[in-house]
Amino acid sequence: MLVNPISGRRSGADAVDRFRAALEGSDLSCRVRPTQAAGDAALFAREEAERGTAIVVAAGGDGTVNEVASGLLEAPESPTALALLPRGTSNLVARHLGVPLVPEGAARALRDGTPTPMDVGIANGRVFLACVGVGWDAHVVERLSARRKGNIGFHSYAIPIVQAVRGYRQQPMRVETVDGDVAEGVLTLVLNTRPYAALFTPAPAASTRDGLLDVLVLRRGAILDLARWALRAVQGRLVDDHGATYLRTRSLRIEADAPLPFQRDGDVGGTTPVDILVRPGALRVIRPDTPKLAPPSPQEPG
Repeated sequence: MLVNPISGRRSGADAVDRFRAALEGSDLSCRVRPTQAAGDAALFAREEAERGTAIVVAAGGDGTVNEVASGLLEAPESPTALALLPRGTSNLVARHLGVPLVPEGAARALRDGTPTPMDVGIANGRVFLACVGVGWDAHVVERLSARRKGNIGFHSYAIPIVQAVRGYRQQPMRVETVDGDVAEGVLTLVLNTRPYAALFTPAPAASTRDGLLDVLVLRRGAILDLARWALRAVQGRLVDDHGATYLRTRSLRIEADAPLPFQRDGDVGGTTPVDILVRPGALRVIRPDTPKLAPPSPQEPG
C-alpha cells in the first residue's frame, strides 16, 4: 500500500489502520510504504510492479491515484492491478468505480472485487484517469496549489474560487478532435470518469471502458454562465446546455492565442497547447462487482 500522508483531512489519519484491520482473516497481506515527496508514489508503484506485486493500493486522493497509475504504466506488460483506499477530497476515480469511501468498505471492495481494464487519458504525455480542465477551473487549481500547506478539504477551494471569479480573464480556446469536429469556447472539460469535482456530473455517459473521452466545450463565461453551468452539472444536464458543445473522441488538441492553464486530475498540468488521447484498457483496476457512483462525503475522507 502506498500512502500519501497529506491527502484529504487530518481526521482520516486512522484510515490505513482501519483498512488493514478489515483485511485480517483474508488471504491478503498488506505492506505499507508512505510517500514523502512528489513522485514517490510513481516510483514505488513501478518498483512494486517490477518485483511482481499482485496489487498496489493507492491510499490518497486523485493525485496519489494518478501517480500510482503512472508508475504501474511504466512497467510494460506488468499484471499488477491498482486498488483504492480513498483519502482525498473529491475521490473522482473511486466514486466512478463505486469504491466505498469508508476504509472498511474499500477493504471489502479489494477482497471481493474484480480486476477490470480501465481506459487511461494522456495529456501532453502525462497520465490522467479522471479529467482534464482547460481555463477557469485550471486557474482555481493553480491558486489552490499556491496556497496548499498540507491536508485540504472542500473548504480549501473557497478562496481560490472567489479569487478566480474576481480576477480570471476568460480567453477563447479552440478544440479540434481527430474526427474533424471543431468547437470554440472559454472552458473545456475532458472527462474519462462521470464525476467531476464535488457533486458535479457534467457528462453522465462518460465511461472508463469505452475507449472514448467525453468533451464539453463551454462558450462565454460570465458569472451567471458559471452559475448556470454549475447547476446543470449537478443535475447531470450540462451536455444539454445551450452554451455547451458535447463531443466524444479518441484524441483532440486544445489551443489558444495565449497560453492557458490546464489541470490533470485536480493538479496543475501546464499550459496550452495540449494534445490529449485515450489508451483503451491500459490499466487494470480492482472495482466492486456491482459498482455504484459514490457521493463525496463531508465526514469520511476519501
